[in-house]
Amino acid sequence: MKYFFFGLVGTCLAAQYSLKDLEFLENEKNYGEFFQHAQDIRPTERGQLWQDMVKTMAHSFLQKNLSLGLYRQHEYKTISLLSTWPTLRGDLEFQQLRAKFGQAYFSGCFEKALEKNSKKNDKDKNDECLEHLHVYFNQGAKLPEESLAYLNLLKNRPRPLPHSTFTYVKSLLKDPKQAEYCHRPLVKSALFERLLKMRSLSLSNLKIWIKQHIDSSCFKNLATSLKKDLRSTNFTDAVFAFDLLYAGSHLSSIEKDVFLMRHYLEKTKKGARLNLAWNTLKSLSRDFERRKRVLEELKTLDPLPDQLFGEPPSSKKNVFIDHLVHHFPEYLNHYSKTCLLYLEGKKSFPNGNPTIHCHRFMEEASGKNWISSQKLISYQKAKIQ
Repeated sequence: MKYFFFGLVGTCLAAQYSLKDLEFLENEKNYGEFFQHAQDIRPTERGQLWQDMVKTMAHSFLQKNLSLGLYRQHEYKTISLLSTWPTLRGDLEFQQLRAKFGQAYFSGCFEKALEKNSKKNDKDKNDECLEHLHVYFNQGAKLPEESLAYLNLLKNRPRPLPHSTFTYVKSLLKDPKQAEYCHRPLVKSALFERLLKMRSLSLSNLKIWIKQHIDSSCFKNLATSLKKDLRSTNFTDAVFAFDLLYAGSHLSSIEKDVFLMRHYLEKTKKGARLNLAWNTLKSLSRDFERRKRVLEELKTLDPLPDQLFGEPPSSKKNVFIDHLVHHFPEYLNHYSKTCLLYLEGKKSFPNGNPTIHCHRFMEEASGKNWISSQKLISYQKAKIQ
């Protein structure tokens, strides 16, 4: 059955129905005629009886479509229109049923789009689905499970998307009642996608953005997950985690020190993080116990951070390594010792060489005060073995 009430709403010649008429249509489960005439009742007369009827019919209509698997365009249009009615916008059961329908409808929409696009080169049906999904989601209550379901549908869609995936998590991140969802991979991914477009944002401005967009209880849950990423072998993920945790004031002093030393050893590109790392090295030089704790953490990384040592020779590189020698000599001592243990075969390293840029570092250390002359002699012997 098709529902033709869209074109009739607001038509002056249409017959005006009474509450009794609507009750009769409700008993008959005549959805099309009921929805067409439900708003014939004057706003001042839409009391509890009218509201209950509208909710009952909307719930029943959705339940019927869900049970029969009817996810066609005219059902979608009916539900989209009903979503604009104030009585239903605040009705949780309607919103939950509407979300289930939307998940099934848009899943089918993307599947059909894939088939159509493979057969002919007309307007991209995938984009149509994306646009309709964006509107449909924003019409509703933005329920957490609904947000996750749509993010799941979108994760394999070609980028760039016409609308940011952040749209689907924005209200979730800000709501203290939904804090449990904040550490979910799909939520983090949508947040990451948004932040990638804000890479030029300073750490101070990022702090302001976090305060505006992420509830504190939500961030606390997010922080638990982000702290694992601080040690990720994917340094981009680690930087992302650090920026968020630093801006959200959720880093312990040891976590901050270890990441900044890793950053110093991996990335020498100018920026706020490098400035922090440079100054952190200075403060480390005044606290042996603090350096010891940081070194123990760095030792657990495999391979050891050493991208700085692998850079082409330059005066800038020498300045950075000299700064390290002056303020954190223990790291260079551990690095060179580990390098020799690997080259001499005195220790087993299951993942291979833990000092990737060992050779370049040792070669360039000659004639400098980076490591002891005894280690340089040992290196020369080990190199020719």
